[in-house]
Amino acid sequence: MRVTRSQPDTAERLVFDDGFAELRESFRTRLGSDRIHLVALSTSLAHAVGPSALILNDLRNRAHRLSGTAAIFELVEIAKAARSLELAVDSALASSAHDAGACLCAAMDALIHLIATLSQEAPCMRASVAQPRSRAGKRTLHS
Repeated sequence: MRVTRSQPDTAERLVFDDGFAELRESFRTRLGSDRIHLVALSTSLAHAVGPSALILNDLRNRAHRLSGTAAIFELVEIAKAARSLELAVDSALASSAHDAGACLCAAMDALIHLIATLSQEAPCMRASVAQPRSRAGKRTLHS
């Protein structure tokens, strides 16, 4: 943990910088490349001729990581959308029903759109997306 001194007006105060804000911004930057990868996976699924288990497993792993990391950084909507995608992939892997594919496409589109919306917001507005949550609120993400 780093302690910096700042002097607003005449009073001196200590500002604690734990580096979390920098990590959050790095994650937000990484979301852009994750979005590109999700779009590529979506295209691959649309053009898959045979079994697409490899694509679905890659998609599931990426959604799982996104869900957990977004929850850590309190990006609740992204965490929920990624978790929905993860569950939709699990469902698609377990069955060959047409509605599983439709749910998968809807979940993927929702996550891609949400990431695009977040990355288009101004930095001052993005801070409002990360609302502090209680531990009980965080636990409901994966239920």
